[in-house]
Amino acid sequence: MAHSSSLVSPKFWLESGAPAKRLVLVGTAAGFVTGARSYTTEAVAKDTLVIHGDKDETVHLSNVLAWAEPLDIPVVVVPGADHFFHRRLHLIREIIIRALR
Repeated sequence: MAHSSSLVSPKFWLESGAPAKRLVLVGTAAGFVTGARSYTTEAVAKDTLVIHGDKDETVHLSNVLAWAEPLDIPVVVVPGADHFFHRRLHLIREIIIRALR
């Protein structure tokens, strides 16, 4: 089994050199995933927007929920979405726009 680290730096920088104001994670790798890989995903800021599909067979929703629960980070679940959000990408845009209002 391979092991990878899904590192999310607490400081993301824009091209302008200013720090990013908010982080959005979509289809986050966490825990054991298809292909005998395992990810240790670091903690992120509590205002991080986490979006995941309920039909994701690459990174199961239960992995992301197990990662997010001790961090008290809500996860927005997109019904019918797989790992690549086929035919659901428009929903990601809508979720992000609503969250930033």
